[in-house]
Amino acid sequence: MVNGIKGPVATSSVKLEPWDPLALESDEPDLVIAAQRREIRNILKSYTGYYDLFSELLQNALDAVEKRSNEKQLNYVPALWIKIDLANESVSVTDNGCAMSASQFKQFLKPNRSFKDGVTSRGNKGVGATYLAYGFNYLEVGTKESPQRWTSGVLRNGRLWLDDAAGIVSRPKVESSEVTHDPFKSVDRGTSITLRLTGENVRPKSLQYFSAKSAEQWLCLLKAHTPLGGIYLCGEAPPTIDIHLEVVDSDGCVTSLTASRAE
Repeated sequence: MVNGIKGPVATSSVKLEPWDPLALESDEPDLVIAAQRREIRNILKSYTGYYDLFSELLQNALDAVEKRSNEKQLNYVPALWIKIDLANESVSVTDNGCAMSASQFKQFLKPNRSFKDGVTSRGNKGVGATYLAYGFNYLEVGTKESPQRWTSGVLRNGRLWLDDAAGIVSRPKVESSEVTHDPFKSVDRGTSITLRLTGENVRPKSLQYFSAKSAEQWLCLLKAHTPLGGIYLCGEAPPTIDIHLEVVDSDGCVTSLTASRAE
């Protein structure tokens, strides 16, 4: 101090090494799991409609068959098989599109993982599969790269784990299972997804909500509320695709139809 005036105060700084703020800290698993839950909850909040589950299933299937169509394979006929089972509260969609590899199959349910190009595909944010896995309690997936090579599994209690504030429910794992939607057995390549409406806090809680009981009624709903009824302008052509729709009503009665254009 000179003449009552304080001199400069000595300071020091800590030099930081480069670090990744998005890296997972493996030594703090509870924090990682809590962060994953928050991320998934935020994804689910973005889905507010009763037709969201149908839109996600169908836009993925349409993107898959269009991607395979671009391969210009001889005699390839793009097709979707849809089964809406009101008796068992389940929705199944099978396509004969591009399929997933085994490594993609193990990653596609993670938040913000997408294998689409984002230019020509309908969805590319990488959150739809996460919504299906953790917005509901039963998600069955099978994918077939060739008639001799396929992978299939089921994730149970995704929503139950997400809503478990007490920490009682273990984080679910994808377990090996058979594909229950019959068309998957006959496709040479493609993907099949079955979702069941079980448990609390799922939206919708029941397929009965839609009041549609026949294949004709359900086709009208799907064309009005999902990419199955896309609007194409300025000379853009709708995808030419065989759409096979089967509906089982609450009494077990089956109706079916085939359509040829998704517009």
